[in-house]
Amino acid sequence: MGIPFVENLKPAEYIGTKNLSSDKLGLMQQAFRVDFSGLYDFGFIRYNLTKKIESAIPKNIFSIKVERGTSVEEYAGHMLVELMNDINEKGTKSIILKDLLVEEVKVFDKQVASSLNNSTKKPPALNLNNSYLLLLSKVELFFYILLSTLDLYAKLSQVFNNKAPSKFGQQLSITKQNKDIWDKEYQDFLRSQKELDEWLKEYRHIFAHEHSLKIRFTKINEEWRSVIVKDYLSNRGLLLPDILEILVDKFVNYSLFFDDYFSKKVARLNKLVKDNLL
Repeated sequence: MGIPFVENLKPAEYIGTKNLSSDKLGLMQQAFRVDFSGLYDFGFIRYNLTKKIESAIPKNIFSIKVERGTSVEEYAGHMLVELMNDINEKGTKSIILKDLLVEEVKVFDKQVASSLNNSTKKPPALNLNNSYLLLLSKVELFFYILLSTLDLYAKLSQVFNNKAPSKFGQQLSITKQNKDIWDKEYQDFLRSQKELDEWLKEYRHIFAHEHSLKIRFTKINEEWRSVIVKDYLSNRGLLLPDILEILVDKFVNYSLFFDDYFSKKVARLNKLVKDNLL
């Protein structure tokens, strides 16, 4: 049968954005709209996580190096905008998926508690249906999207200093070990991100596709709660949905710092592009 590729899709003739207002997280909401050659248009609301950087970019910059080993001329038109678009959309996915998961975990925990508390067997028996694996799938998806968004930020930071490692985890690890200094103020901020560092260090093998996440249950304050573990024999794990709230809180904190800090360096891009130093 083969892969069902679809060719010759109508091109986008118009892509527009409009900043709206900040929400309770302190993030700017943005209306995004695309017109596909008059065939149809669609839009949605996302977060503008790179608002200050976007507004500070010199208007005559259309092409800039992002990857190592390439020249400015090898990057066409809108690559910087596309990179920030990806950050905005993936960051938004992380936040809205967290909100969905928090509610789903609460419902799941109530179902687990009801089954365990009403079981007549000793020890109580818990028969899980596909909702268990579906919940795990969504938690893994949340972890992957959040980490890939942070990796996109690392890629964007390379625009301002191509000595910066290309992965967020590498930036954290090298900074923590004091192996290299490429941006002291940015790296000082990275050192303060202890929760993100601990999360990546503990669950790095999950992101390398070496394991599948599991859930165990424990009683906390007489309530049954879900705990994310690396395997069923683990005696240590991450409490749900608390870890989701903490990670998004730290992500928002990081994104606000990043946007503010690097927007102050954007003016230099004009000269760097002209001198082909990026």
